[in-house]
Amino acid sequence: MNLAIVGYGKMGRLIEQLAPEYGCSVKLRLDVDNNANFEGLTTEHLRGIDAAVEFSTPAAAPENIERLARLGVNAVIGTTGWFDQMERARAAVERAGTGLGLAICRGFVEAMGGSITAANRIDHSGAVFTIRLSVPIMPRLPVEAIS
Repeated sequence: MNLAIVGYGKMGRLIEQLAPEYGCSVKLRLDVDNNANFEGLTTEHLRGIDAAVEFSTPAAAPENIERLARLGVNAVIGTTGWFDQMERARAAVERAGTGLGLAICRGFVEAMGGSITAANRIDHSGAVFTIRLSVPIMPRLPVEAIS
C-alpha cells in the first residue's frame, strides 16, 4: 500500500518508520514547506497513493480532508483539535465517496446499535471519543445452571 503523509512532524516520521513493518511504503511527504497553502495536494502528487495519513494542525486538517476527498484519496486522520469542523469534513467525504477513519468507526458502532461522538478536549491537548453501546442485561443464572 502506497501512503502519503500529510503533516510530517513527529507522528508523520513515526508512521514512515513503521510503515514497512505493515507492508506499506511512504511515497509522498507533505509538510509546511511543500504544502503550506495546500499546494502539495494535487492529482499529480497523489497519483498511485492508496491512502493518506493526516497529522497536520487543527487549522489545516479540515481543508486537507476536503482536498484529499475531492482527489479520491481515502484518509486516516490523526490530527486532533478540529472536531468543530467534523460536519464539513464528513460532507466532503460523503460527496466524494472516499473513506475517513472516523467515519469507518462510526459505521461499525452504529451497525452495533450504538453511537460515537468526537470532541476537542477542553484544554485542546487532544480528543475525546465517546462510544455508547447497548448491552443487553442477562438474567442471573443459578449456580447449578452454570456447572
